Amino acid sequence: MSSYYHDSMPHGACPKSPELERAQTRLQQSELSFSRTQHELQQALRVRATTPMSANEYSAKDQEIAQLKRKLRETEEEMKGLHDIIERQKMTIKNQSEAIQNPKQHFPTPTSHRYGGNQYGQATLALPPPPQPIFADPAPMATPSSQSGPMRPSSQLPNQRQTPSPFSVPRSQ
Repeated sequence: MSSYYHDSMPHGACPKSPELERAQTRLQQSELSFSRTQHELQQALRVRATTPMSANEYSAKDQEIAQLKRKLRETEEEMKGLHDIIERQKMTIKNQSEAIQNPKQHFPTPTSHRYGGNQYGQATLALPPPPQPIFADPAPMATPSSQSGPMRPSSQLPNQRQTPSPFSVPRSQ
């Protein structure tokens, strides 16, 4: 098996991603930090329990112990998050490796649709007629053959004066 990062990886070696390696490195650092903090906390608790101190010293030691406990909780939460990241990365790598080893099989297209056939089935050629244009008059207009130019009203409308149009008067040259 080879990974997309290292083609020369020996058979049986686990492929890794950069994110997985970063998370594992950070987890090791967090585990060391957790161990040191745990040791410091045990030492602080032992000193507080066995050493006679003044009230101020007890208060300072209690603050130190509380701070160490808080640091332990934070480190523990960080380690839990890193464990989750590592598990997700391992599952992703496993799924990708399986997909590479077992690629999906592609099936040929049925022969009835080859060479110009419609791949979606039989074509439906019965389409409705296109709609009429919006500006068209639904009733065809009858125009007399002797009349040319724009149409003129055939009768005078009431309350309309008969004034010649300045455009209808012939110009003299």
